[in-house]
Amino acid sequence: MGRQQIDDCVEQLCLKGCVAVREEIKLLTQGVVLPEIRDLDEVARKAVRR
Repeated sequence: MGRQQIDDCVEQLCLKGCVAVREEIKLLTQGVVLPEIRDLDEVARKAVRR
C-alpha cells in the first residue's frame, strides 16, 4: 500500500464532514471496516486510524 492510497482514503473520509468523521473514527477504533478503507491491507488501515 502506498502513502497516496492511504491519503486518498483519509481525504474521502474527511469530505463527509466533522460530525460524520467523529462517528467513523469511533467505528474504526472498534474494528469496523468502512467502505473507504475496504481495499487497504491491515497495515494501511492502521495508518488511516492514526
